[in-house]
Amino acid sequence: MKLSVKSVLASVVLAIVSTQAQAWDKTNVKVCVVGENNEFWQPIIDKLRKEGVNLELVRFATYPLPNLALEDGEIDLNAFQTGAFLKTESKEHNYHLVAIGTTVITPLSLYSDKIKSPKDIKASDTVTLANDPISTGRGLRVLEDLGFIKIKDGAGYLPGR
Repeated sequence: MKLSVKSVLASVVLAIVSTQAQAWDKTNVKVCVVGENNEFWQPIIDKLRKEGVNLELVRFATYPLPNLALEDGEIDLNAFQTGAFLKTESKEHNYHLVAIGTTVITPLSLYSDKIKSPKDIKASDTVTLANDPISTGRGLRVLEDLGFIKIKDGAGYLPGR
């Protein structure tokens, strides 16, 4: 499965970046990513380098800044968000950004250094969620799927608002 995800990701990004590099007449392309776990980009970087394109990953620590950087032309592409997040951010901040392809969707998971299984979560335990509305909504959906909460029907992508 990992190989197929990498293959799909590589194909899509290569097509997008190659097309964009030709359209922009660029040999240096800056792509925003959020977080540190971006090893899957290395084969793509290597492949593009052989084709004369230098793909530079620009790392951001938080979600709100990459779209502003893209809107302002500081980066050429970004690959960090869901379509729902892009739609919400573009509407709220009047960005002129559109999705031109897809890369990979990372699963939203539960993490703990003490609890080994969701069935071990007690009512007195503390759960934290991401601080952006879309990821908060995804986190709430995970909690609903586990039976911890009930979200009103029709709440959409932003059940936390």
